[in-house]
Amino acid sequence: MCCFASSCAKKEKKEKEEIKTIQEIHQILLDGGVIIYPTESVFGLGCDPRIKTSVSKILKIKERPIGMGLILLGATLEHIKNWIVVDKDQIEQVNKSTTRPTTFLIPASKQAPKWLTGKHASIAFRKSKDPFIKGITDLLKAPLVSTSANFHGDPTINEYKIIREKMGDMVDYIVEGPCGEQDQPSTIVDLISGKNIRP
Repeated sequence: MCCFASSCAKKEKKEKEEIKTIQEIHQILLDGGVIIYPTESVFGLGCDPRIKTSVSKILKIKERPIGMGLILLGATLEHIKNWIVVDKDQIEQVNKSTTRPTTFLIPASKQAPKWLTGKHASIAFRKSKDPFIKGITDLLKAPLVSTSANFHGDPTINEYKIIREKMGDMVDYIVEGPCGEQDQPSTIVDLISGKNIRP
C-alpha cells in the first residue's frame, strides 16, 4: 500500500472512530447518563436537559441547589423553541458572533422545565460553534446542560487528568480533549431587560 493510500485509510479510520464516539455519547445521554466534556474554558458536566433524573444527578454531584437554574449549551435556538418566548430581534441578537462566550437569559415559556429554570423566569442559553457541541446536539435534537465540573464552590478544572481523578467515578463518560483558552467566565446578557448582567 502506498503512503498516500495508507494515510487515507488512517484518516478514514479516525473519522469512523470519531463518529462512533459521538454516537456512543449520544446513546449514553438518551439513556439518562451524565458526561464530562471540555468547554471554552473548563470541563463541564452535561446531560440531556429533557430528562429530569439526569439533571438531578448533576445537581447531586455538584451539591448545587436546584433553584439556581442551569445553563444550556447548543448550536441553535431551534432545539429549545418550545421552551422560550422570543421575537425576531432577540433571535438575531443571540445568533450574532461575539468575541467572548455569551450566555443569554431568554424569557421562558410555560413548557420550560422547572428543573432547568430554577427560581428564574428565563432559560439560560449559550450558543457554541464547537464541532463536538454541534455534532452531539444535532444528534440529540437538544442542547446539553452545561455547568462546570466541580463541586459547588470549589475551583473549576481544565485538566483532563485532574477531572478524571476527581470525578471520573461519578459520571458515565468523560470526553477527552483540551479545554479552550478562555480565562474569563461568559458574558451574561438579559434579553428581557437588554442589559449586560456580567460584561
